[in-house]
Amino acid sequence: MSVVRLVKIDMHNFAGLQDTEGSKTVGMFAPFTVLYGFNGSGKTSTIRALAFVLGDTSGSKTIETGRVAVTVTKDRKEKVFERCKEGTEDKYSIDSVVVTEKVYMTELESTGFTLEMRKHMIFVNGSYAEIALRPEAEIAELLEEQVDSLDIKKQYKSLMRKVKAATKECDSEGSESKDAQKLESLEKELQEVKQQRRDEFNKLLDPLSTQLDKIYKSLYDSETVSMRLVPITEDEPYLGLKISCLPLHHGTVLIDIEELSTGEQKVASVAFLLAFNLVKKSPLVVFDEFDKAFYRDTSLKVGAALKDLASEMQIVVVCNDKFMRRSADSKIQIKLEDE
Repeated sequence: MSVVRLVKIDMHNFAGLQDTEGSKTVGMFAPFTVLYGFNGSGKTSTIRALAFVLGDTSGSKTIETGRVAVTVTKDRKEKVFERCKEGTEDKYSIDSVVVTEKVYMTELESTGFTLEMRKHMIFVNGSYAEIALRPEAEIAELLEEQVDSLDIKKQYKSLMRKVKAATKECDSEGSESKDAQKLESLEKELQEVKQQRRDEFNKLLDPLSTQLDKIYKSLYDSETVSMRLVPITEDEPYLGLKISCLPLHHGTVLIDIEELSTGEQKVASVAFLLAFNLVKKSPLVVFDEFDKAFYRDTSLKVGAALKDLASEMQIVVVCNDKFMRRSADSKIQIKLEDE
């Protein structure tokens, strides 16, 4: 399998991250990297710069301006992606060669930074912390966006409307046997489509569930904890998934994530996103404001687990916690220009 690694980020007049020459470089990044520094030093801006250079996600358009270049390696071969935006004008280049946005995004995709997964790879301002608290339908939708079932989903919704209309016709006065036959035929077709949709959905749900529990155990360094994705409706898991956990010191019965403490919910969200990105073979996952709500013991365990996981996927966290930093392969201090 190809190994993709973020090496460094070069920023020019971007989001206040400029020194006296208007430029700043952050690197060198390792498999597990921790960014740290005082408040206002530019840690979050560095993460925003990375999101900027990797392109706008579907349905969004950045308001950031400036020039950002990111150096990545794939199988030890370096490639530099650069994006420059002044006002409303965007310019893109790869290895100093100007290209169109389409070529730029296509090359990023081939490197491993797929657009549909980018919004699940980089989290600014601690936005990852509540991912596992999303409504059950949204959790299921998040998964279904990543499987090849868009046409099946459309067909399912169309058949549901037809079955509803046919049922209403059968229940009305003066309905004929042909109405019942039509309803029976539609219901049979609907069951077939349900099966197709379920099969496609489970292609992601099954490996994700396995990876999720494995990672959750590693974050707590304990085999007694557990984390599950539980379908609200067994034969239609794509309609909603409930997250249930058994963290440390909570007995032997799985409980809903809403009943956990803030720190426990955060660990569950981290486990979910790490598992999600690993199953989707993302090259990188980035967490901003990572140390909030973690106690010392949890920081030590989570840091050690992230170091182990970084052999499979590069992990970058913004974290001032000294215990978390102990496990990092690289510790990069972000400084203000007058520090």
